[in-house]
Amino acid sequence: MKPPIAFVLLTVLLTACGTRPPQPPQCEGPLTPINAPVGVLRSGAANAP
Repeated sequence: MKPPIAFVLLTVLLTACGTRPPQPPQCEGPLTPINAPVGVLRSGAANAP
């Protein structure tokens, strides 16, 4: 008896996710905490005159 294809796909996905840790995104710059002091934010339109 053949296992259902959905069960096979689910097993493969779970195995693949468990064997390698998730990689952080490399496209973002340094992260600023949400509750950072106002003077720390130096990028974006927030400091536009």
